[in-house]
Amino acid sequence: MDDREAFSDLFKPVVAGARARGVADAFELLGIDAILIDSTGRVLHAGRNVHRLLAPMAKIVEGHLLGCDPAADEALQRLIAAVIGVPGQPDEADKIVIRRDGERCALRIRAIRYPVGEDARYQLLRAVLVVTAGLA
Repeated sequence: MDDREAFSDLFKPVVAGARARGVADAFELLGIDAILIDSTGRVLHAGRNVHRLLAPMAKIVEGHLLGCDPAADEALQRLIAAVIGVPGQPDEADKIVIRRDGERCALRIRAIRYPVGEDARYQLLRAVLVVTAGLA
């Protein structure tokens, strides 16, 4: 390996991180509330309004997106597992709707796979969850 290749390899994680940061910034600039997810299903980033939108139907706790009840939590975990490509998980719908009993408000989450490319081992970002809330 020559010096240029070695130098280039040093910056691959930095470039991958900058790419993910750019995705987060783009969603913020467009006014789209989004959650960025890594290859293990952990939250890398949540937009500034996401926590408010999630409450009271879901929340982010220590880097994990959790539902307000077991059914909501299972729906979220299945959506995340499907979008990050967990082996053995069926490819399900790319969006879910969470509603609490007795509430008219619904939380909608759409999952979008992030294309990784040839430097997959450096790219932590695997999916974007677009969050919207409104009346059901």
